[in-house]
Amino acid sequence: MAIFRMGTAISVGRQSLEALEDMHNIGYLHRDVKPGNYTIGRAEVNELRKVYVLDFGMARKFAHEDGTIKKPRNVAGFRGTVKYAPVSCHAGRELCRQDDCETWLYMLVSGNFWVSKK
Repeated sequence: MAIFRMGTAISVGRQSLEALEDMHNIGYLHRDVKPGNYTIGRAEVNELRKVYVLDFGMARKFAHEDGTIKKPRNVAGFRGTVKYAPVSCHAGRELCRQDDCETWLYMLVSGNFWVSKK
């Protein structure tokens, strides 16, 4: 298992959260935040220190074009990965930005984000 320096861990954590913030700023929820849905850039274009979010298959638009929040659905089926799903998801409630952030925090503190997959 690789051990990251503190500065690297902080940078990866910050960039992974900023990627979610970028999605939220354009009105989308990711709804499947987990270590496997993040990657680093390519070496050949000197982006090894850049973190990207992947897999938008479960993403959902939560805001109308004018920026107002859509009314939550009465019934929302389970979305995401059981291990990382937020409490709202397990309760069958509509997900919101807070749920993406809750899942991000769990991912960071669980330690699974930091496991090298070499």
